Amino acid sequence: MQKRNWLEATVTVFSAVIVLFVFGYLLFQLITKEPSDPDLFVEIGTPEAATGHFRLPIIVKNKGTKTAENVKVQIRHSSKSGEGAQLEFDYIPGESEVYGAATFKENPDIEFLDISISGYVIP
Repeated sequence: MQKRNWLEATVTVFSAVIVLFVFGYLLFQLITKEPSDPDLFVEIGTPEAATGHFRLPIIVKNKGTKTAENVKVQIRHSSKSGEGAQLEFDYIPGESEVYGAATFKENPDIEFLDISISGYVIP
């Protein structure tokens, strides 16, 4: 049997400590966190000009601990054009956020946008 050198032993011990710490943290989170239903809300960014359209950045945040699946976000402009968009996200894990973008032919005035989450599924 070959004797280990000091560097190999140090790296092995350090790696084991990190793995145990992560496992302990996840176990602590599992025990102490109360499960809560998805709590979704939408943030919008500043419209950006693109080739032939305007792009509106969208962030959907989930403050709950449970995942929301098939999240549908409706965006309607209350101007004369009545332009609108619908975004769909496959899933939004608990305590996370996802990014997307809606496109409009005309520059959307943020003050006249109606944004709502029209539905989601709790697995």
